[in-house]
Formats: sequence, C-alpha cells, structure tokens
Amino acid sequence: MKQIACLCSFFVVFLGCDYVKKLTKGHNEADVAYTIGGQAVTTADVYSANPIQLFELERRKAQLIREAAAEAYLNKFFADEAAKKGGSPSEARQSYLAEHAKVTDSEVDSMLSHAGSHPQFSSLSPGDKRESARNLMLKSRAQQVLIRLVESAKNDGKLQINYQEPPEPQVKMDVTSLDAVRYNSSLNGQEIGGCADNSCPVTVVELTEFTQPYSAQAYATQKRVIDAHKGKIRWVARQLPSDYQPLSKTLAIAALCAQKQGRYWYFADALFAHQATLKKDVINTYAAEAGLNVSDFTACVGAPKEFDNLLTEQIEGVHQTGVYSTPTYIINGKKISGMVPFESLDKAILEALANKR
Repeated sequence: MKQIACLCSFFVVFLGCDYVKKLTKGHNEADVAYTIGGQAVTTADVYSANPIQLFELERRKAQLIREAAAEAYLNKFFADEAAKKGGSPSEARQSYLAEHAKVTDSEVDSMLSHAGSHPQFSSLSPGDKRESARNLMLKSRAQQVLIRLVESAKNDGKLQINYQEPPEPQVKMDVTSLDAVRYNSSLNGQEIGGCADNSCPVTVVELTEFTQPYSAQAYATQKRVIDAHKGKIRWVARQLPSDYQPLSKTLAIAALCAQKQGRYWYFADALFAHQATLKKDVINTYAAEAGLNVSDFTACVGAPKEFDNLLTEQIEGVHQTGVYSTPTYIINGKKISGMVPFESLDKAILEALANKR
C-alpha cells in the first residue's frame, strides 16, 4: 500500500500521517481520484494534501447524524407524551415547552438593560422591543430544554449514537508580537504569576472580533477561566476581523496599535463595554478611556501599513486551520468554536492540564 505523504501547512497545522490514516479508515488509499497526463493521483494523495478540509467534511457528516438522531428521539418522546395525555405530538411539544421554557419579566428587563441599544432593538417601540426580546429568549430557552432532553436520553441509554466522531486535528499557533497575552484577569494581565510564556502548561489562543456580540460575552467568560486557573494558563488574544463588518478591520488595527503601547487589555475592555455604540469617530474616545497616548494611537491607526500586511498574513494562517468565525479557542492545540459556557471551557482546560502530567 502506498505510503501516505502528509502535506500540511508548516505555519499552523501539525497533523502527521497517523491523523490522515485515521480519517481515511475504511477507504481504499490506492483508489485513483483523478489522472493528469497519465499520472494517477490517489484518494490518499488528496486526503493528505487537504487534511483540514477532510476533517470538516467528516465532522459535518457526524453532526448530521447527531442532529438526525436527536430529532428522531424528540419525535418519539413527544409521540409517547401525546399517547399518554392525548392530542398530537406537535401539541405535546408545545405544551412541554410552555411548561419548561419560561421567561420572566425580570429576565426580559435584564436583557434589555444590557442589549436594548443594539441595532436589532433600537428602532422598535418599547412594546415591540420587549416582545422581540422575549421571543428571542423563549427560542433560546426552548432550544436549551430540548438539548437537555436529548442529553438526558443519552446519559440514560435511551439514545445511543454509534457513529464515531472524527479525530480532532491538533492545531499549533505560535504566539507572535501581534498577539496580546495575559496571565491573570486584571487589565494589566501581563504580570506573570506562576508560569510564563511556553512554561505555562496551558496556552489558550482566542480568536476574537470586536463587533461580534458573542466575542463580548466570551470576553467576560475569559476572565472567570483565567482566575480559575491562575498560575497555570497563558491566555492569548488574536484578532480575526470579519469581512462582513466594515468597522471590523479598523478595530483590529486599532487593537494592535493599543498593543504597541502595552495597553491592549484596557482598550479591549473599553471596546467590549461600548460594543453596541461602536463607530469609527469614537475610537479615540475609547483609546483615551484606556489610558493610551491618543496622539501616537491616532498616528498608528491612520497609517495602518505597519500592521496591515502582518495582519493579513496572520488571518490567512488562521483560515488554514479551518477557523473563520469568532469566538474560537485553541487550547493546547484543540479547537473549540462558538459561544462556549464557562463550564465547557473549564472542562477543556482541566483535560489539557491532565494531559500535561
């Protein structure tokens, strides 16, 4: 059988031949995928040259199977409920969610106090704003209830998903001068306590973007995680601006300019605190609030070429790992994407610490 030659990006990804072999298990590596000028290229060659894309395809397959299994279980659950109580399965689902997915007036008030000025709500009347906020919360609460039902069924053995998840690729991201580093949750988080640089048993690289609401929520979670593992963790913030937000790259450049003055975390704190009202003409206001030398900061932001090419190269490197969204965390090489609660991040860090022993 032909030896697999793994072709991976030296900049960010270290997968190894064993990883590709695991993903291609069950496929005939000698199968010819295509031929050019009489030279055959096997499926193994294609897989080896595109390990990240292969992983994403396999992960999507596993996700589709999980979703199909979850929906099939929920259909059976509510069909059984309907048989016991009368009515249709659809009515049984609605009744169950009405009982278990409630939202109180105080919860709506709390949401609007934090996000009421967000563009999604700002143009609505007070009554419509409350109704929209309540509907959003009810939808989210209902999803959580259904997820708990499925998880409970898996724990009790009522639902078994036999399809194997693809092995997670290990992603290596070297810390660069463009990255902001902290070892504690204070805004002067560069102060070292317990470990420093590569001596820290856990390094978390967080891909973040200042206009993304989930990145703002992740910023608050980040502080809790660092406090829980102080002395054992190095937290790295890396900018991943969005192509769909005109202000995004400007803010990423501004953050690098703040990093140049050693005050990234102060600046990030100000931007996330005022995320709902971020505009280009108020960036200097938040720079002053963060204690930056505004004159130097303005000159830096006004002449972005210093960071532009480096940032573009770094973004391309991140994309090679299959990461395109924020927030995303790389925890000792393991990738976790999306708005992750404290408990999940804490568990991932504990596992990383255990693997270091």
